[in-house]
Amino acid sequence: MTVRKAERTLTLFFEFLAKKKLLEHVDESAFKKKILYGKSNQKYTVSPFKGVVMPRNRQGHIAHDLPERYILPLIELAVKIANPIALGIYMQCFGGIRQGELVNIRRSDVNSIGSFGEFGLVVRLQKRNLRTDIKDSAGASGVKKPRRQIVFPIQDWLQQLYRNHIENYTPVDGSDALFVNRDGKAMSGQSYRAYFSKLKREFLKQLRNSSNPDDLVYAIKLEEYKWSTHLGRGIFTNLLAEEADNPYDIALPRGDSNLASSLVYQGNTERMRKKLEDRMQHLYKDYLPNLIKKLNFRSLIFRTKP
Repeated sequence: MTVRKAERTLTLFFEFLAKKKLLEHVDESAFKKKILYGKSNQKYTVSPFKGVVMPRNRQGHIAHDLPERYILPLIELAVKIANPIALGIYMQCFGGIRQGELVNIRRSDVNSIGSFGEFGLVVRLQKRNLRTDIKDSAGASGVKKPRRQIVFPIQDWLQQLYRNHIENYTPVDGSDALFVNRDGKAMSGQSYRAYFSKLKREFLKQLRNSSNPDDLVYAIKLEEYKWSTHLGRGIFTNLLAEEADNPYDIALPRGDSNLASSLVYQGNTERMRKKLEDRMQHLYKDYLPNLIKKLNFRSLIFRTKP
């Protein structure tokens, strides 16, 4: 939790206590309201705490990418300890889909090219919020423009992940959500981030405990940087940039008006798909498929709750 989030939580907590008359020396009137910037109909409670020292802005210290040798191990680790979002991690790394977009995808939004995404997925991204019952800014739709997004297949990794996800995580709340929480409801952005934070901690732990000195050095570097689910989109962009012949090869997140145009577009990206697959195959021959086939996914469901 950041200092700013902790301050906001404590402010709301003490305001609640004041409203309940549980604070002897503090009245409810001590908590002032201000209009949220750019939101004329929304107000927030001003922090009553004085002299709070905020950390320096570290925008220049944000990790936007991951060395290619760590991409698949990260997904492998997600399968082991954060299985409900393992498919999401893949879709971020090889489709560039944002967290806010992932948690608002419905099953019916996913069009499989071949059996269980054998030749990729075309995902329809729309501005929506599947969890209107909760306040969750992390789950708000991050779609700037509704579009159909390609998720590239690498060997049969996508096929294995997608099949096991569909078979094991079924929504029960009528939302048709692709990603669900432990109760079978559409997963919130906060819940997705909790799984990712667990994955991040374990990933750094494995790097620190590695016998490879390069892993240890990189763990120290990552610990100095700020990074979260946005890392997957950065990985995707950099993978494309490495293989791109022109700017259009990088501009994959584009808006298509109908499924037919998306399929044509997918055909036009076959060259890029082949390049990415060859690149990954060179690094990870038969790596993830063998792992997944050996795992008991149904037991993982109950072992990977954050």
